[in-house]
Amino acid sequence: MFVVNAIGWFMSGVFLVNVLPHLIRGISGDRFPSPFSKPHGKKLSHPTLNVVWAFINLSIFLTIFYFNHFSFTEIYGLVMLIGGFTMAIYLSRYFAEKDKE
Repeated sequence: MFVVNAIGWFMSGVFLVNVLPHLIRGISGDRFPSPFSKPHGKKLSHPTLNVVWAFINLSIFLTIFYFNHFSFTEIYGLVMLIGGFTMAIYLSRYFAEKDKE
């Protein structure tokens, strides 16, 4: 059961960090890549679509968070932070190469 919980916490960190760039760019009115663009994640999506994608990610995070009892006294809190850090590094490298407007 540890592995399943650890994967859940890792993914919750991934989804939480993925909220930030889409929400920030969306509410700033800037176009930004999303899974809804063609090709996926390459072309720039409308700001409103990025806000929607941010809230989908937030909803997934909150669902995982709700069903797993969170505590930083357990290893799962660390696993969530590692997931978030991993996603942040990945996104910084991925979006450094994205199409610029």
